Amino acid sequence: MSRKPNLTPDKSNVYFFKPGLKGDVVEPQDEAKIVETNIDLVKTLMPSFDEFEIDKIAYMQAIWVEVAGIVNKAGFLSEITVLAVREIIPIYYYYRTGNAKILTDGTTYIAYGRNGKQVKAHALIGATTAWKKEINSFIGDFGLTPVSKKRLEDVAEQGDLFREFEGNGQFKS
Repeated sequence: MSRKPNLTPDKSNVYFFKPGLKGDVVEPQDEAKIVETNIDLVKTLMPSFDEFEIDKIAYMQAIWVEVAGIVNKAGFLSEITVLAVREIIPIYYYYRTGNAKILTDGTTYIAYGRNGKQVKAHALIGATTAWKKEINSFIGDFGLTPVSKKRLEDVAEQGDLFREFEGNGQFKS
């Protein structure tokens, strides 16, 4: 059975959630940090995820609340960026379920063939690595790491790089 995320309403427009979706590795001694997110915009922009099986929709919506809440907190969630955020949700889902399967099955298995006994890597290891690269790219694009946030701030402070040209060989001052 898959564990559903822990969403507990506390205020009228705020949800709290605790990390620990299936596939996440959380040490037992760690306190589960509570992240607060403004749920109005997140809920308003939430897609239907109707192309997925009915049993996965609630899980996708929970991941949406988590990811879109963080992007919203960073100031990047809007009607313009909702498609980019929407596209990363299935990747998070596959990444988490893939990691959970690897943790359950182990990282290797033994195959018997004409060459005898061979130890092989779990098939999902390559897939989860590719999904993680896509997640890291998304995180960088939205400035959700200190380095990418600084890079986005530097670009914002850069100003206009192109002065207007008057047409007589001079630039407008």
